[in-house]
Amino acid sequence: MYKLRSLVLILLCVFTIKGICSKMDSLQVKFQIGLTGGFSQNNSMAGDIYVGFVSPQISKKLEFNLGYTYFKNTTDFDNVKDLLYYSHSIFGEANYFLSSNIYAGARLSVNMNFVDKASQDKYDLFSTRNPPTYFTGLSGFGQIGYNQPIGNVINLRLQGQIGLQNYRIATGALYYSNMDSPTTDSYTEEKQTKFLYDLSLGLIIKL
Repeated sequence: MYKLRSLVLILLCVFTIKGICSKMDSLQVKFQIGLTGGFSQNNSMAGDIYVGFVSPQISKKLEFNLGYTYFKNTTDFDNVKDLLYYSHSIFGEANYFLSSNIYAGARLSVNMNFVDKASQDKYDLFSTRNPPTYFTGLSGFGQIGYNQPIGNVINLRLQGQIGLQNYRIATGALYYSNMDSPTTDSYTEEKQTKFLYDLSLGLIIKL
């Protein structure tokens, strides 16, 4: 009986997925997978991986992407300068094609930022408080790019971004950017805004 129920559930899932895909195909929704790599504001490597779609029902010139991005940056905190952190982010973006090759768009991302261990040790040399280890933030970007098809499936894409990262950083780990805590001898917290930019080159595979 258990095997029969499992088989029925599997078949239902298969038919459901098939129905969704058929419906999407009838709407002429085109899916894509993208992978980009480049240099960010401090000449360090940055990269994206994402999935997206173009829907003629909305506009043939408009695409939507959802994915993961990574970059490195530095921050000053508690009078200690240039603490390195690694940012892992989830983003959503929309791009509008101004011509067949040139597009402009906007991106919003939620950042999870981890302070480098060497920077934590550096902070220990200047302060008796616990070093910052983790903090969250939000980033917004404007972007412009050039998209060059290579065959029917692959596109080569050159893109530049400029934006701001807003975050709060504190001694220890700060898990929510809207958290308010008083400054004490053992705890301090700062709200900061960082200027961000990057230039990247990537590939898009049309499905």
